[in-house]
Amino acid sequence: MQLRQILRALGKTTKGKVKLREILFRQRHRLLEREFWILEYTYLEKLSVENVREKLALSSSHYHNVLNMALSKFETLIDDNTMRSIIELL
Repeated sequence: MQLRQILRALGKTTKGKVKLREILFRQRHRLLEREFWILEYTYLEKLSVENVREKLALSSSHYHNVLNMALSKFETLIDDNTMRSIIELL
């Protein structure tokens, strides 16, 4: 599974949201502020693309670029044990 699919699946349950929030806040200091907020708005709060773009003042193409960079950075920050615990929740 790709990280996007895993994050979407985690956002569907309350236990998944708690786990995702825990991991995201643990890695917050390693992410840029814009990357942190785009991940939180998109996967935790489940806001639409238009609402996230409006909150962060991003164009459509810039939103997708920032999201892709945030996902790749977030994926590298997650260690194997954390990824296993995420997969177990699914």
